[in-house]
Amino acid sequence: MSFTHLRAASGYSLRYGASHPHALAERVAEWGLDALALTDRDSPAGAVRFAKACAGAGIRPLFGVDLAVPGVPVSGPGSAERQRTPARGGAFVTETPQRAVFLTRNERGWAELCRLVTAASDQGVTWEDLSCPEGELFVLLGADSERQRSHQPGVPLRQRASGEGFVLSTRRDVGAGLRSARLGRRTASDALARPFGFALRLHRATLLGFAAGLCLMGVMYGSILGEAADMVKNVEQLQEALKDIGGAGMAEAFASMVMVVVAVVASVYVVMAALRPRAEENAGRAEPLLATGLSRNRWLGSHIAVALTGGTALLVLAGLGFGVSGAASAGDGGLVLELTGAAAAYAPALWVTVGVAVLLFGWFPRAGAAAWIVPVYAFLVGYLGPILQLPDRMTNLSPFGHVPQLPAAATAWTPLLALTTVAAGLIALGLAGFRRRDLDTK
Repeated sequence: MSFTHLRAASGYSLRYGASHPHALAERVAEWGLDALALTDRDSPAGAVRFAKACAGAGIRPLFGVDLAVPGVPVSGPGSAERQRTPARGGAFVTETPQRAVFLTRNERGWAELCRLVTAASDQGVTWEDLSCPEGELFVLLGADSERQRSHQPGVPLRQRASGEGFVLSTRRDVGAGLRSARLGRRTASDALARPFGFALRLHRATLLGFAAGLCLMGVMYGSILGEAADMVKNVEQLQEALKDIGGAGMAEAFASMVMVVVAVVASVYVVMAALRPRAEENAGRAEPLLATGLSRNRWLGSHIAVALTGGTALLVLAGLGFGVSGAASAGDGGLVLELTGAAAAYAPALWVTVGVAVLLFGWFPRAGAAAWIVPVYAFLVGYLGPILQLPDRMTNLSPFGHVPQLPAAATAWTPLLALTTVAAGLIALGLAGFRRRDLDTK
């Protein structure tokens, strides 16, 4: 086909593009087009990957950049400059309405284009910067340029038609929905401008789902805590397992066994959260973020922080639900704090689980799925181990096997501090590995 898109933005145009260069090339090839121009905003950062993607798709790559150019402000409706509201700690940015697309024609044109990009990032493009040898660059002014507006006597009619079209667009049915779409907030939260806030937004749905599930699990187990002795009196193996756990009574031993299940379920979340950076990397969403001033430590550290704090919060919430429901079932108000603390004691084991996932992500990203061995093994030896009477050496291989089985056992701080130290070491090693390795990109 003879048609060619001469203006396309990729994910390297932050806030203006979302597609990876290889996705653009593949889509153009599907449409049967033989060429495509990548004109990212203010930067040719995606040019190399775009060239490789076009070579693989069998299409001709055209290179260009969308740059701001000097111009005379235009008076009239809609000509007032709009000042963007910055994120907290940022500066106000006023975008010039005059922009043009510069396309390279040959190698010298590419050199001139790089010179213009450098000038634009330094102090802005001037009329002197735009002077280059004839024939090396093509300039696409667009419909909003001063030259085009001077040749359009029907501007009032066009503005009226645009207004009527906008009114009609607000009344037509989009997507055949039964209800109109709920409008979002006019401005994004300031927290999204920070790495932790942005990571928390990515994890929010998963975290809330696990929170609801673990809270209900705690309430369910707590409701039968007062009848635990009657429930297991006819199950000999379970009775022996609960006796081995110890405690002042059958209810305490049962609560200690349940805490292992709660901790294992919480560990499923922390593995998912710790491996989320790998999913972002594979999807091509990490590279544009790390191409900015955001460091690798801050980016990965924000996901680690969400995994650590989120997992700990899940334990506390499940323990609180277990304690409140158990106190009502057993008639002992002291169980609320006792069971909440027993659940929180498994936090260092969760942190070790996060450390294992981060270590794999940093040094062996393709083997990140091996982190699932930790929660699976913890369930086998922690919950089924006492019933199957597995040897203690198998239990000691799991970080959860070193946590005191509260409330039946006495509190021991040494293993908890040791687990915390191991977790910190694993996370530090994982961060070091991530700083050294290359990103996996398509």
